[in-house]
Amino acid sequence: MKSVLINAATLPIYHDILSHLLTDAITHGTSMGYDTQILHEDTESYFHNLKLTLTKGRMLLWIARAERSVIGTMQLALCPKPNGPNHVKV
Repeated sequence: MKSVLINAATLPIYHDILSHLLTDAITHGTSMGYDTQILHEDTESYFHNLKLTLTKGRMLLWIARAERSVIGTMQLALCPKPNGPNHVKV
């Protein structure tokens, strides 16, 4: 497995697979905090809106790759407060 940092420029390359991965995770109950019924359009919208967050430097996004497929993601929300460099939300 290999982790790859994604930025606003590379997010569109992975947009479709990330949307499918999130839809699958939610549908099968493996993503906490979501109802198990979600429209694929909602997950597409989530990753579309994430591009601005990445551009502004408010979040870091990694994908986990195994061979030729994406098998997971990890997001790190950066704290925008003045003492933010010392705090993050995982």
